[in-house]
Amino acid sequence: MKLITLIGGLALLLAAGCCRPPDDDEPSNGLCPQAAFIDDDLFDNGQSANFQPTEMTVDGDCLFLTFGASGCSGDSWTFELVGGSAIAESLPPQRGIRFLLDNDEACLAFFTRTVQFDIVDLRAAGEESVTLNLMGSDLSVLYDY
Repeated sequence: MKLITLIGGLALLLAAGCCRPPDDDEPSNGLCPQAAFIDDDLFDNGQSANFQPTEMTVDGDCLFLTFGASGCSGDSWTFELVGGSAIAESLPPQRGIRFLLDNDEACLAFFTRTVQFDIVDLRAAGEESVTLNLMGSDLSVLYDY
C-alpha cells in the first residue's frame, strides 16, 4: 500500500512540475523564435535595409519568410515582422505586413535566409482566416486559424 501511495505522489509531483503556463515572452506555439506584432507607427515609418523576398509560407501559427540580402555573413542581421492594424474588408479579410531588416554589413556577398515568426497577433478578430500581404512585394499568404 505504501508503494502505491509513493508512486501516486511521485506522479503528481512530476505532473505539477512539467505543466506550466507559457511565459509572455514565449511564442504561443513554442515553435517560432520571434513574434510578429501590430504597430501602426513602425508599420508606416519603420526603416529597413534592402532585401529581396522570395517566398512566404504559413505552417500553423508560424510564418516562414525566405529573403536574400547582401552582407558579410548575415550573422549580425536583426529583423522584425510588423503588421498594420487596418484590416481590408474582403473575403477573406486582408492585413498588410512589413518585414524590417537591420543590416549594417558592408560586404557585397549575397545570402539567402529563411526566418520564422509567430503570427498569432496578426489574426483578424472575429474571423477564421486573414490574407497577409507583404508590403513592397507581390507575396501574400492565407493564414487559417
